[in-house]
Amino acid sequence: IEAGIYAKSRFIVRRLSHEEKQKSLLAYLKTGDYQVDKTIIFVKNELELNELIAICRRHSINFISLNSYDSVEGQICDKSEEIWKQSDENMLKVVLATDKAMVSYRLKNAQVIVHYTLPDKWTIFSKRFAASHGSYKNYLEKLSPSIPKAIIMLDENNVMEIPRMISF
Repeated sequence: IEAGIYAKSRFIVRRLSHEEKQKSLLAYLKTGDYQVDKTIIFVKNELELNELIAICRRHSINFISLNSYDSVEGQICDKSEEIWKQSDENMLKVVLATDKAMVSYRLKNAQVIVHYTLPDKWTIFSKRFAASHGSYKNYLEKLSPSIPKAIIMLDENNVMEIPRMISF
């Protein structure tokens, strides 16, 4: 998180009902920005991942889903570039990932991280930002990548996490 703050990343925090959160995410995906900017949507568990998969399928959004069943337990895979290259006609697919998958896949260079749901532990929330490693501005280089963006979506299920977000 600190790297994102020092790199002047854009942080967008939205407080919405669960239904509004789905509509807001869908509106973002329909802009097509995910086809240009490497985008990861993090959820905390498989149930929420399945919910997002259904939304993407229903609205013809190109996606790749990563869950804890996609990898061998304890084996860390650096499949970042392989995942981003699974695109058609130079258009990227949005990556949907659980927190458990984040441990197995070392995703990096994401320009947009959407925290659709918050994890139970603050350390996991912080580790999600590692997916933007490589996208943060390097002040020693003249040409740097675009400014990464983090979208944090809060709903009525985040009663316990909201005080922590406010102090953040």
